[in-house]
This record gives sequence, structure tokens and C-alpha cells, in this order.
Amino acid sequence: MIEIRPATPADRPAIVALLRASNLPLDGLDAALEAAVVARRGDAVIACAALELYGDAALLRSVAVAPDHQGEGLGQKITQGALAVARQRSVRRIYLLTETVVMVRET
Repeated sequence: MIEIRPATPADRPAIVALLRASNLPLDGLDAALEAAVVARRGDAVIACAALELYGDAALLRSVAVAPDHQGEGLGQKITQGALAVARQRSVRRIYLLTETVVMVRET
């Protein structure tokens, strides 16, 4: 069974490992941990996502799934978990930046 829940400081090493495995930046991660979620299977963190909060806007960042769990729909599930955090924090716009596209979603 997979559990999606808010990240805790104890999850940081596993999140760092996921981001490194996905070649994603670590800059700003510590500030974003307060609005991060993780997916766990048993004791293992297998996916993560975080938000950088800017008033009623946020940047979706650090979305990563462990390589051996890709293709299971976890990317969508962990992103939905991050969007739920955004709604709880009254975020109205969420931005996603990649190397090829910029997206904005109104909540």
C-alpha cells in the first residue's frame, strides 16, 4: 500500500536521494520542505513533490519518483498530493517550470 503524506525533516535524506537520481536541483529544497509531500511504501520514500510558496502563488518543484517505481502512476498521485497542500494554503496559481515548457494552473 502507498501512503501519501506531508514530508517531515526526517524524510529529507530520502528526498535528496530521489532528486539526485532524477538529476533535479537541490537549491531551495530546505525552504520548500514545509510544503512537501512524500509517497511511502512501507518504510521507503518512493516519490516526492514540493511547493515553493509565494503568497497566493506557488512553484511546483522537486517532483520525483524512484526509478524502480516509475510507470505506476506515482507522478500523478504525488502531484495531486502537492496540489492538495496548495489548496489548504489558499494558493490560487501554481507554476511549473521545466527546461522546455512553462505551465500555470488556476486552483
